[in-house]
Amino acid sequence: MTVSHIPVNPIHSVPDIGNDPQDFAFHTERRNTAGMERIKILRKMRGLSQAELGDMCNLTQSMISKIEKGIANPTLDVLESISAALDVKTADLFERDELMDRAVTALLRVSREKQMTAVQLLESLQPEKSP
Repeated sequence: MTVSHIPVNPIHSVPDIGNDPQDFAFHTERRNTAGMERIKILRKMRGLSQAELGDMCNLTQSMISKIEKGIANPTLDVLESISAALDVKTADLFERDELMDRAVTALLRVSREKQMTAVQLLESLQPEKSP
Protein backbone atom coordinates (compact mmCIF):
# COMPACT_ATOMS: atom_id res chain seq x y z
CA MET A 1 0.00 0.00 0.00
CA THR A 2 1.44 3.39 -0.92
CA VAL A 3 0.85 6.56 1.01
CA SER A 4 -0.88 8.26 -1.91
CA HIS A 5 -3.51 5.52 -1.93
CA ILE A 6 -4.31 5.40 1.78
CA PRO A 7 -8.09 5.24 2.19
CA VAL A 8 -9.68 7.53 4.75
CA ASN A 9 -11.93 6.14 7.44
CA PRO A 10 -14.96 8.50 7.32
CA ILE A 11 -15.89 7.82 10.94
CA HIS A 12 -12.64 9.14 12.36
CA SER A 13 -11.38 11.17 9.39
CA VAL A 14 -7.97 9.58 9.74
CA PRO A 15 -6.20 7.48 7.17
CA ASP A 16 -6.79 3.76 7.32
CA ILE A 17 -3.20 2.61 7.00
CA GLY A 18 -3.85 -1.06 7.55
CA ASN A 19 -1.36 -3.26 9.35
CA ASP A 20 1.83 -2.36 7.53
CA PRO A 21 4.12 -0.62 10.07
CA GLN A 22 6.23 0.83 7.27
CA ASP A 23 3.20 2.64 5.81
CA PHE A 24 2.29 3.86 9.30
CA ALA A 25 5.78 5.17 10.04
CA PHE A 26 6.06 6.95 6.69
CA HIS A 27 2.60 8.48 6.90
CA THR A 28 3.08 9.61 10.49
CA GLU A 29 6.49 11.11 9.76
CA ARG A 30 5.20 13.08 6.75
CA ARG A 31 2.21 14.39 8.69
CA ASN A 32 4.11 15.37 11.82
CA THR A 33 7.02 17.20 10.19
CA ALA A 34 4.91 19.17 7.71
CA GLY A 35 5.05 22.44 9.63
CA MET A 36 7.08 21.79 12.75
CA GLU A 37 10.45 22.62 11.18
CA ARG A 38 9.12 26.17 10.86
CA ILE A 39 9.02 26.45 14.67
CA LYS A 40 12.75 25.76 14.82
CA ILE A 41 13.47 28.37 12.15
CA LEU A 42 11.34 31.02 13.86
CA ARG A 43 12.84 30.17 17.26
CA LYS A 44 16.39 30.51 15.95
CA MET A 45 15.53 33.75 14.15
CA ARG A 46 14.60 35.16 17.55
CA GLY A 47 17.77 33.86 19.17
CA LEU A 48 15.90 31.55 21.54
CA SER A 49 17.08 28.17 22.76
CA GLN A 50 14.62 25.30 23.03
CA ALA A 51 14.72 25.69 26.81
CA GLU A 52 13.92 29.42 26.59
CA LEU A 53 11.01 28.84 24.22
CA GLY A 54 9.83 26.03 26.49
CA ASP A 55 9.90 28.34 29.52
CA MET A 56 7.85 30.93 27.62
CA CYS A 57 5.26 28.26 26.72
CA ASN A 58 5.32 26.29 29.99
CA LEU A 59 6.83 23.30 28.15
CA THR A 60 10.06 21.40 28.69
CA GLN A 61 13.05 21.73 26.40
CA SER A 62 12.55 18.07 25.56
CA MET A 63 8.97 18.69 24.43
CA ILE A 64 10.04 21.61 22.22
CA SER A 65 12.68 19.34 20.68
CA LYS A 66 10.11 16.61 20.03
CA ILE A 67 7.68 19.11 18.47
CA GLU A 68 10.39 20.53 16.20
CA LYS A 69 11.39 17.03 15.08
CA GLY A 70 7.78 16.03 14.46
CA ILE A 71 7.91 13.32 17.11
CA ALA A 72 5.24 14.94 19.30
CA ASN A 73 1.91 16.25 18.01
CA PRO A 74 1.20 19.57 19.72
CA THR A 75 -2.38 20.51 20.54
CA LEU A 76 -3.89 23.71 19.16
CA ASP A 77 -3.43 25.31 22.59
CA VAL A 78 0.28 24.47 22.53
CA LEU A 79 0.64 25.80 18.97
CA GLU A 80 -1.09 29.01 20.01
CA SER A 81 1.25 29.33 22.99
CA ILE A 82 4.30 28.76 20.79
CA SER A 83 3.09 31.23 18.17
CA ALA A 84 2.45 33.86 20.87
CA ALA A 85 5.95 33.33 22.29
CA LEU A 86 7.43 33.66 18.79
CA ASP A 87 5.23 36.71 18.09
CA VAL A 88 3.64 35.22 14.96
CA LYS A 89 0.17 34.09 13.96
CA THR A 90 -0.46 30.39 14.50
CA ALA A 91 -0.87 29.98 10.72
CA ASP A 92 2.67 31.35 10.28
CA LEU A 93 3.99 28.17 11.89
CA PHE A 94 2.89 26.31 8.77
CA GLU A 95 3.40 28.81 5.95
CA ARG A 96 6.53 28.44 3.89
CA ASP A 97 8.61 31.40 2.82
CA GLU A 98 11.40 29.93 0.74
CA LEU A 99 13.45 33.13 0.57
CA MET A 100 13.24 33.62 4.33
CA ASP A 101 14.12 29.98 4.95
CA ARG A 102 17.17 30.26 2.68
CA ALA A 103 18.33 33.43 4.44
CA VAL A 104 17.93 31.92 7.90
CA THR A 105 19.65 28.69 6.86
CA ALA A 106 22.58 30.69 5.46
CA LEU A 107 22.79 32.77 8.65
CA LEU A 108 22.79 29.70 10.86
CA ARG A 109 25.84 28.35 9.03
CA VAL A 110 28.11 31.32 9.75
CA SER A 111 29.69 32.77 12.87
CA ARG A 112 27.83 35.08 15.22
CA GLU A 113 30.01 37.96 14.04
CA LYS A 114 29.02 37.39 10.41
CA GLN A 115 25.37 37.06 11.45
CA MET A 116 25.53 40.50 13.08
CA THR A 117 27.17 41.97 9.96
CA ALA A 118 24.41 40.49 7.77
CA VAL A 119 21.69 41.87 10.05
CA GLN A 120 23.30 45.32 10.03
CA LEU A 121 23.45 45.20 6.23
CA LEU A 122 19.77 44.26 6.00
CA GLU A 123 18.81 46.96 8.48
CA SER A 124 20.69 49.54 6.39
CA LEU A 125 18.46 48.63 3.42
CA GLN A 126 15.28 49.57 5.28
CA PRO A 127 13.79 52.96 4.51
CA GLU A 128 14.42 55.51 7.25
CA LYS A 129 11.49 56.38 9.49
CA SER A 130 10.17 59.91 9.40
CA PRO A 131 10.53 61.87 12.67
